[in-house]
Amino acid sequence: MLSLSFNSDVKLVTATNHTNQTQTGNLYVQTIPNIVDIYVDSIYRGVSPVTVYNLNVGSHTIRATKLGYQDAFVTANVEAGKTTSVYITLQPITQQGNISVTTDPIGANIYLDELFKGVTAGPLLISGVTVGNHTVKASKPSYFNASKVVSVSDGQTTIVHLILIPVNSTNIVPTGSLFVTTNPWGAAIHIDGQFKGLTQSGTLLVENVPSGTRVLKITKSGYLDYMQTINIVQSATTYVNATLTRSTYACYDTDNGLDYYVKGTVTVRQQDNNITQQQSDFCSDTITLNEYYCATGSSIASKAYTCPYGCAFGACKKFQKIESKKVALASNNWILWTLLIIVAAFFIAWKSKQIKISKGKKKKGKK
Repeated sequence: MLSLSFNSDVKLVTATNHTNQTQTGNLYVQTIPNIVDIYVDSIYRGVSPVTVYNLNVGSHTIRATKLGYQDAFVTANVEAGKTTSVYITLQPITQQGNISVTTDPIGANIYLDELFKGVTAGPLLISGVTVGNHTVKASKPSYFNASKVVSVSDGQTTIVHLILIPVNSTNIVPTGSLFVTTNPWGAAIHIDGQFKGLTQSGTLLVENVPSGTRVLKITKSGYLDYMQTINIVQSATTYVNATLTRSTYACYDTDNGLDYYVKGTVTVRQQDNNITQQQSDFCSDTITLNEYYCATGSSIASKAYTCPYGCAFGACKKFQKIESKKVALASNNWILWTLLIIVAAFFIAWKSKQIKISKGKKKKGKK
């Protein structure tokens, strides 16, 4: 507020500006998952959980962003002298594709991961399938079941053609079935090195397995591989109940975290020293560095960083601007010294001439 006071004796006007000091508060941001980039009013403030200090009192916009998740926006009110806590849950980006199934003969029942999807009267389109591996199975009375594991990509349609063999065929290979139960769920089942599906609800039935001795391998991230030799009997079901042993993981980063000026490699190893994940820092363009680091739970996370002096060979360039200043300074110094030498040479020549003139005048005076 501006106030004016008048002094009638000396006729002076005095202006006084009463300005209240800006009041500030703090903002604490926690997210699910952790290690999320946090922006407050479009200014980067670090990764969650993070406390942002000395924010002006009032409303602020928070943006939380992480690769593989949808950005989240939250408005929070900061009060003077207080810390406002904000909790944000990010939603993962779900990637989906399609599967188109045809069978020979037509009229077969189609199952996707043991869920009925329809009957083939031509191509049967199964839409909205999550990205990854899935088991497609076809069944028809008087025919043996046919199945295939397919991979679905985001926005793509995977084509599957299944041929069903009549039960009275003379070229039938003796087969049996395998029923696998795993603890925990979601384990990948391999028979003789071929992927057969996941134990989505803790179990998986694999049909039409050639009879005889087979090698069963069960894998799951975070657990040691399970191996067993099994015997498949014709027209019978073999049962396997497997309990997986949790593996101890350790994460190693050669540049010890977020060091943008050193190319690092992040490696996740199991307790048996097998490498399960490995990523190296790289430049996605001339200025952007993709920096990998160890996150919580011995997992690998990444962060995009804009290098101030450019990016090359998996690291930010160092002090390019400073070096150019040194070159410019050295160049300027050379020019300065050259000018000084020229000025000194002119001064010496002028001084010599003045001395000669002075000596000539003295000689004339003596005469």
